[in-house]
Amino acid sequence: RSLTFIDCPFHASETLGADGAGAASLFSSDVLRSLDVVVLGEHHNFSADHDMEAEFLRDFAATRARGNVTLGLEMVEQTMQPVLDRFNRGELSLDELEAALRWPDKWGWSFKRYRPIFEVAQAAGVPCTALNVPAAVQQRLQLEGMGALTPAGRAQYLPDSAGFQETLALPGFEDYVQHAVLPAYDVMLHGGMLASQKGDVATPSNFLSCQLVRDEAMASTAWRSLTASPRGQAMVILVGYIHARFEYGLVQRLRRWCASAERYRVVQEAAEVCSQPMAGSPVAARMVKGEVFEVVAKDGSVPQGFLQLAKGGGFIRSSGVEPVGRQRPLKVASVLLNIAPEESLAAEGENLRLALPLRGVTEDKWPLLADY
Repeated sequence: RSLTFIDCPFHASETLGADGAGAASLFSSDVLRSLDVVVLGEHHNFSADHDMEAEFLRDFAATRARGNVTLGLEMVEQTMQPVLDRFNRGELSLDELEAALRWPDKWGWSFKRYRPIFEVAQAAGVPCTALNVPAAVQQRLQLEGMGALTPAGRAQYLPDSAGFQETLALPGFEDYVQHAVLPAYDVMLHGGMLASQKGDVATPSNFLSCQLVRDEAMASTAWRSLTASPRGQAMVILVGYIHARFEYGLVQRLRRWCASAERYRVVQEAAEVCSQPMAGSPVAARMVKGEVFEVVAKDGSVPQGFLQLAKGGGFIRSSGVEPVGRQRPLKVASVLLNIAPEESLAAEGENLRLALPLRGVTEDKWPLLADY
């Protein structure tokens, strides 16, 4: 057992001896208390990863009052949240959970390997949250691309459309996609894990759309859970390591959502974004019910009855929207479990690649493999 802290693209340090002698936990309680949201990147078929996840969840929850930590799960589709709610309330036993979640059909990887995690969640009073996009929506995205999303689907899975586009425009994002996302396409296509085995139907572009939507949907759903929690804002999130490595996937999106910002949600069927804060101003865009947006802090320059969008420009009437609240900034950290050199995209003979080189990005800004 060892733990490596990556503090910059060219340096990492062991924070625990390789044998873990004398240590009850990989992470000290001080480090655990300093983190708010932790993404654990796993191998779905590694029992060792799931045992480490159970240990981490136990130790993380122990640093906070009971009920102040939530567990977010890529393994469960959002439509299955009512089942998890029953489990959270104690109305469904652990022995009943696998069948109730339709785990073998919906996820496929052995429930037995994940059982220790649910045991810890149950014992520690950690409610579980379903994060993943339903399989039917994923299949439509793999066949049709972004056009498969209905307006209601966009509001559910991409509620912050301006923030979603902001992530796609990050410097070097295309290089990240080529090196860290698309290599999985051939494996999944020929392994029968996509909606079609025909490359001209389930195209690389459609596959990418599905992955981007899943990352954004998991981040926004985690944020909803955090902001809805009446007792505290802390979460452990379990995802496949590909979603967690090199920041630009799930991790960057979580950091965007967990930054301190004043946000509003559209509560009427549609809301118009105007170019100027006045009646009769041209309509620049429309938002649908459920969409979320950030606003510029009020300084008296915007007329009463209007809000100024922080991203994308424009103004929206304050009627028909509701405040989501301003949260304190939450610290997000990523942890990759039992990562192999090739999974870090390391060159032959290299141990781990600590950061991903991106064109047009200075070395100190390269996205890190993970925090730990």
